[in-house]
Amino acid sequence: MTQKKTVLVTGASRGIGLLTVRSLAERGHHVYAAMRGVKGRNQSIAEELRAWAKGCGLALEAIEMDVTEDASVEPAVRAVEAQRPIDVLVNNAGIMPVGVSEGFTLQQARDCFDVNLYGVMRTTRAVLPFMRGRRAGLLIHPSSSAGRLAIP
Repeated sequence: MTQKKTVLVTGASRGIGLLTVRSLAERGHHVYAAMRGVKGRNQSIAEELRAWAKGCGLALEAIEMDVTEDASVEPAVRAVEAQRPIDVLVNNAGIMPVGVSEGFTLQQARDCFDVNLYGVMRTTRAVLPFMRGRRAGLLIHPSSSAGRLAIP
């Protein structure tokens, strides 16, 4: 039998992140579904996840986290760690602008890097001291084929 883990998943409001948190919770792990706007634009998703988990008797909690802000990531990680040690971080949050290169502003490019690169660094740096202290932990960084395929 596999040991049940505490897993923090970023970008859990839709797509792969949403499927990941549901799948992990169904397998018995304690899952923290990190997303922006749990009391705003993603409130309905957070509420649906909570209701689904409660109805199924699963351990899944939606938490507020914006990977582009230290002031959001660090307190969220500390709050989770205060409840349960994080065994696994899944750095799933990401954005993918689609279109021609000259169609994007420099600010849009910066925003993409802030989520896709610095967001990963930010969340990883927040959990590593705890994992290092326990001498255990797993970091998962899903990627995309977009890194290998150039779109004009």
